[in-house]
Amino acid sequence: EIAKSGVNQFTSSRVLQLVVVQSIFIELAFWTLGLWRLYLVDQFHIGSIEPFTEFWIVSGIAVFSGVFIILLKEVNYRVLFIYPTGFIALFLLIIPFSPEMLVYILLSGIYMSSFVRFTGIVIFINDVISENRATALSFLGILTGIAALAAQFLGSKIIEITEVKWSFLAAGICAVVSLVLLRLALKMHESHE
Repeated sequence: EIAKSGVNQFTSSRVLQLVVVQSIFIELAFWTLGLWRLYLVDQFHIGSIEPFTEFWIVSGIAVFSGVFIILLKEVNYRVLFIYPTGFIALFLLIIPFSPEMLVYILLSGIYMSSFVRFTGIVIFINDVISENRATALSFLGILTGIAALAAQFLGSKIIEITEVKWSFLAAGICAVVSLVLLRLALKMHESHE
């Protein structure tokens, strides 16, 4: 009965359905991000930064993102996931045309935006779900996990078709689609309040 409630919430909520569909597109974008080291070697003929330095940079970005979220005075979904998704899309679209140092800066911006975005999506989903939250979240977790698997398959096909450089452009386009779907989901959610 509880599982049925989670499934019913998903099937009756266009907002939750849009959130799941957009996850396929954003996962495609994030899957491509794993290629940045290969891109730096391919494009600039250099190795990446030391793993220890990379760990500190990403950890620092995570802390900064957490502090940013804590300092928000109210829940603002545009700040929590619309703007970060827009930044992710823009930065991915710029990467193929950027010099080496700008690539590092853009990647840092993508990581920071993704930390804030993830938190915003979780808060948003919790706001949309009305009952049996754990069951509905579990069901959504299954669906977004399937989306991640589909993104890996589709992402590998994109890499086979294009060069690594242009896969970032494809990832940026996927992030734009994710942004459009999230804006639609937020608009639908706001109109029901």
